[in-house]
Amino acid sequence: MGGMITDESAEKCIDFIRDNASTYAMAKANRVYSEQYRKTVKARLRQESNARTEGQKDDYAYSHVDYNGILDGLKEAVYAETKLQWELEAARVKISAWQTERKANLL
Repeated sequence: MGGMITDESAEKCIDFIRDNASTYAMAKANRVYSEQYRKTVKARLRQESNARTEGQKDDYAYSHVDYNGILDGLKEAVYAETKLQWELEAARVKISAWQTERKANLL
């Protein structure tokens, strides 16, 4: 980190937060949906299985291509949400540092 944070830089951070609020909300919604849908797919696959024991039914579901596809989607959803979450946090931290600098300069 070098030097002062300009008003223009702080404005860009504010704009970034505003412009990405709905993108973050959708990323979080996708993650939550994927987590819940994974349970639905597992239940369907367990019912579809001809296995006799609960463990064998779970093995069938967990190894099924449909279940693993959901896991891949969940992985992508978590990545998208987490990446944007930290980008938004970095913008908030920069705004906070800018506010601190402004206060210090007024003293």
